[in-house]
Amino acid sequence: MALCMGWLVYDAAAQTNEAPDDGILTVRECLRKANTSVGPVGQALIKEGIIEKNLLPTKVTNDMCEDILKRAPDGTSVQTLVAAQNYIQEINLIENSIRGAAAEAAVRRSDRHLFGYQSLVSVRFMAQTDKSPVQIQYSDDETPSGGGSDETGVKPIRREAANVSATAASTVATSNASIAGMLKEIEAAALKEGLSRSDAARGARCGLEQALLNAISKELSQRNYIRVSPDPTPKEMEYGETITIKLLVSGEVRGLYERLGGQYEKVAEASEAEEGCVDFTESMTADLLDRSFAIEPHQGQAPRPITHNTTWSWDVTANKEDKNTVDLLVGHVLQRGEMELTPHWLQPSPVRRVTITVKVNPLGFVDRNWQWLLPMGIALAAAATWLVWMFRKREQQRPSEPSGEG
Repeated sequence: MALCMGWLVYDAAAQTNEAPDDGILTVRECLRKANTSVGPVGQALIKEGIIEKNLLPTKVTNDMCEDILKRAPDGTSVQTLVAAQNYIQEINLIENSIRGAAAEAAVRRSDRHLFGYQSLVSVRFMAQTDKSPVQIQYSDDETPSGGGSDETGVKPIRREAANVSATAASTVATSNASIAGMLKEIEAAALKEGLSRSDAARGARCGLEQALLNAISKELSQRNYIRVSPDPTPKEMEYGETITIKLLVSGEVRGLYERLGGQYEKVAEASEAEEGCVDFTESMTADLLDRSFAIEPHQGQAPRPITHNTTWSWDVTANKEDKNTVDLLVGHVLQRGEMELTPHWLQPSPVRRVTITVKVNPLGFVDRNWQWLLPMGIALAAAATWLVWMFRKREQQRPSEPSGEG
């Protein structure tokens, strides 16, 4: 009876963990709904700086979870994790913008003789820019240790930011209005949801900027701006074999950045908010995520401005016999003030994913390494010849035994 009761308690706890009754779940639980494994893959992405370490415990609503999964239709682990990173980054930037409006309102309600313009600037600086890159992307109630939003669920300000994000994405995708017209549509929806005018203005500006960046990313990934070689990437490699994978981003991307910059200027002109939530830098970064390969990059980790055709390359050496996966990712470099944020990765991501089967072929090993095997063989042959000569010489120098005749 005790055993049966124990199994019942365990089963109830498991159901509670996997599907919270209140509709609140962590990003980790959300991704499990799509049967996405986040264990080793997630740790690898965190180690490479592709996703933030407190992404997975962040709490979201069911609607927010659906928005995340819509961005990763293929459902691969890397794609879904990157989609979650981009989405939560956007939500937190919009949320921080709304928080900034509240901070400004609090200062304006104070004694203006005591808190003048300098204090207003200081409060805005402390509220928005005096943070680490992780703190900028995650709200004040989320700690780098991964505590989530709070103990009870998703706070109203995060729900409001998610609504603004969804409205902005829908407006940019379907509306034929001007930039000013789209901004008004997003602001009107935010006001209808109960935001104050200042909150709606700041949230709408940030949401529209993020939606426009997403549109540029989608165009970049769908057209012939990015090339990967060799094409196709080999599906098989011999153990010890090395191939060079190259990623070329066309200099024509500069035209997309110029268009986005012009759109951001129109947003700024039409918005009542004094500033946006993020700055794009017209630079990109790339990363090669591997499973059991030895990777030697030809360039450093620093972002690279896209002023002309830009190439990244990596030497990939097969050093484990098995089916191994390589994921190639490209992202926009974003800043908030003087601080660099986690890149906004192109979606669908990665731009190239290939599974390579590594096989051991002794003859192939000899073919690839004959340059150093040949001298070694010559040295061994010479040593063997010398040993034979020494042995014969010693035999010749031995005294002959007596014949035994009387």
